[in-house]
Amino acid sequence: MNMPRNRRLFSLFPKIREDGSGRAFEAYFLFPLFAALMISVIWVALFYFLQSGKEAVERAAATSARESADIYEAQMIRNLDAIDQTLKTIKFAYEFQGKKLALAELKEKGLLPPTLVFNVSIVARTGEVIANTHSGELKNVSGQPYFLAHQAHDTTESESSLTKLTAGAGKLQFSRRLNAHDGSFAGIAIVMVDAAYFTSGYENSKLGNNGVLGIVGEDGVFLSKRTGDEIAWGEIADMASREAGLNAGSAPLVNAWDGIERYTQARQLYRFPLTVIVGLSRAEQFEGFQQQRSTYLWAAAATSLLLAAAAAMMSRLSWDLAMIRKRTRKDQETYYAASEATLDAVFVLHSLHDDDGHITDFALNSSNERGARIFRKSKAELLGRRVSELLPPDRFNSLLGEFEKVVRTGVMHEHEWENSIASVQAKWLYRQVVRVEDGVVVIVRDITERRQAEERISHMAHHDALTGLPNRTLLEDRIRQAISYAQRYGRSMMVVFIDLDNFKLVNDSLGHKAGDELLKTTAQRMLQCIRQTDTVIRLGGDEFVIVLVDQSEISESLTTVLQRIRNAIAEPIFIEGQKLEVTSSMGLAIYPDDGMDCSTLLLNADAAMYQAKMLGRNNYQFYTSEINAKIHEKLALQEGLRKAVARNEFFLEYQPQVDLRSNRIIGAEALIRWQCPERGVIPPQAFIEAAEEAGLIAWIGEWVLFAACRQNKAWQDAGMPPLVISVNISARQFKENILTGQVAHALKESGLEARYLELELTESLIMQDVPLAISTMQELHAMGVRLSIDDFGSGYSSLSELVQFPIVRLKIDGAFIDGLPEHEENKAVSRSVISLAHAIGLKVLAEGVETAEQISFLKKNECDEIQGRYFCGPVPPQEIEKLVRMQVPDDRQFALHNI
Repeated sequence: MNMPRNRRLFSLFPKIREDGSGRAFEAYFLFPLFAALMISVIWVALFYFLQSGKEAVERAAATSARESADIYEAQMIRNLDAIDQTLKTIKFAYEFQGKKLALAELKEKGLLPPTLVFNVSIVARTGEVIANTHSGELKNVSGQPYFLAHQAHDTTESESSLTKLTAGAGKLQFSRRLNAHDGSFAGIAIVMVDAAYFTSGYENSKLGNNGVLGIVGEDGVFLSKRTGDEIAWGEIADMASREAGLNAGSAPLVNAWDGIERYTQARQLYRFPLTVIVGLSRAEQFEGFQQQRSTYLWAAAATSLLLAAAAAMMSRLSWDLAMIRKRTRKDQETYYAASEATLDAVFVLHSLHDDDGHITDFALNSSNERGARIFRKSKAELLGRRVSELLPPDRFNSLLGEFEKVVRTGVMHEHEWENSIASVQAKWLYRQVVRVEDGVVVIVRDITERRQAEERISHMAHHDALTGLPNRTLLEDRIRQAISYAQRYGRSMMVVFIDLDNFKLVNDSLGHKAGDELLKTTAQRMLQCIRQTDTVIRLGGDEFVIVLVDQSEISESLTTVLQRIRNAIAEPIFIEGQKLEVTSSMGLAIYPDDGMDCSTLLLNADAAMYQAKMLGRNNYQFYTSEINAKIHEKLALQEGLRKAVARNEFFLEYQPQVDLRSNRIIGAEALIRWQCPERGVIPPQAFIEAAEEAGLIAWIGEWVLFAACRQNKAWQDAGMPPLVISVNISARQFKENILTGQVAHALKESGLEARYLELELTESLIMQDVPLAISTMQELHAMGVRLSIDDFGSGYSSLSELVQFPIVRLKIDGAFIDGLPEHEENKAVSRSVISLAHAIGLKVLAEGVETAEQISFLKKNECDEIQGRYFCGPVPPQEIEKLVRMQVPDDRQFALHNI
């Protein structure tokens, strides 16, 4: 088959584009190429045109110079011939009339040239001027060379000579011999002409302002030269210009006399020793051409710029279109690749219309493999099928309206639904419908996992991760629902606030894992004690809330439920081989008597729970107005503490610590007191718990540390024997990892040596986080500070665990000392603590000693030190100073100071 050449050429374009070389045929390359070609043509044509114009101007200038020279030569010859004829006339008249010749008569007859330019003179044989048209201009020329030449020679030829008679004035003289009748020398006739006469034919319109018109003598000197309106003579002519002009050259020359480049022509006059020179300034000849050339260059430059700009714009547009096409191709490729790789089903549908233009159905244009699997067909089987053929009628009718709305409005539509198609395994599906040209794209996605994840997240957000119970987020919703039910049916509902007693002790001593197991077991037990309509909620920590719906005030059944819950919590729990028993304190608030909304019921139930704790724990209390008063009292106490901190209303008292062997005071424990303006002195047990809840305990602990260090240093400065001052450390100070810095600052600020400071840490405190406790205690020990364990025996630690702590003393809890020496169990514990402490190199201090029998028991069992009211209670610092100075080693006398 013979394909036309152009078609064969363009049929190669796709292949060329595939291997990358086809870019040369893209419009964004062709536009600049075409523009460059056009610009090249413009400039080549312009330079050719200008060169041709230049050559034409040069030819015209050379021709004009030759023509002007020819004309000037002819003019000069005519003028010279006229002068020569005048001389002949005078000669003839003189020889005919003799001395009777009158020049005026010749002039009247028109035989003489105008006297304005010419001066005619007749000279006698003696050289004396006997007649002159300009009187006085010549007197005697007998000595002039031309006179002598005529006198000596019989010649009829004219002779010219230039005479400079006045400065700046040049004359050209023509003379002829006059003969007497006998042929002897009778004199000469002279015609004197102003040299400027011969250049008066200079025309600016032809020669310009910088042309030249001149006459050069045989000596190469200008007899007359005119350039523009300037006339000069006496200048030396450029012989090169003269010779070139004589040789009829056409190239311009630079004239040496004024440095101007001219087209110069010279002509040697026939029968006269003169040369005429004509020159045309090259610059003037080319002036019009240069203006035209500049105009053409600017026009070409502007045209080139316009072409370049147009080509750049068109190339840019073509590039953008090419990039759009490229991106479109890539997008299409990406779409097809992504649609096949995605887990979503993708369907491209185009709308079908009836005669009235209404959409009646959609046909499937394309689908990916996942979409085909939904209908259990191949992609080829799906193409062209109508949606109404693929879906049940009821399902199709609902989708038709949705798809039609998207086509009409262009607004994307999203929808999630629970799947009802048996062939599709997904439980939850999501579809997104987007309008495209004359149809829609439908993306169907399996969102079963997402919905399940959302349900899990929602459950996690509303339920406690440890126990699985609803958390604080759901609490208000459940109480609100219970209140709504009670309002609707005229019933009551109850909020039970539960707190596990001594749970912190279990958590601190056995670890968080054991505490978690206890919480999970307790939660399951509470769930088993309530109805399905009721709710158990964990607030956090060891606090729970039970919402009991559909209650009828306080009834026997209600108390039975509460007692069942309390008993279930109190049942023993075995964790890691240890038997644990915990009790609970419960507070109850009833709707509508104790509150009409969620927050009020919770607040009052919480207040009732605190009342149960104050009554010894392991009981439940119903909310009463008196409980509310106690809550207000507690809040007032916290507010008073904040003011006490601001007003510095705290002070310290000190309780001596006595060595049992020497009966001497070896130290003192610093005990804080609050000097309240309204209630007087308040002991620490009455406000420490409130200070902890108000967040003031860290400040109070730091204040006690600094004040105690300053007081001990003051005792030493007063001359007292050195004592060890003991300071209790709060859990807040210890856990915030600021204790080491506070101690270092207190010692530095007070100047007290570290060995005279002892920090008392409770057993439960150090067992909460053993690695942290060891690290902090080692830092303090490295500073030289003494460390002791306070209230030993009240926790779950053992002496073997204490070996890893850098302590120097144990303080036996006062609860064990209180029963001595009557209670055998207390005696056994005390003996064991003293014996085992000594075995690991620790001293033992018994606190709370109040009787002589207790002293006797402790001495018998080799207790090292004691502290208690038997000897002395907490006293002001000045009393300590008095006691130390007395130092009487007798038990009775010590007892005298018992306050």
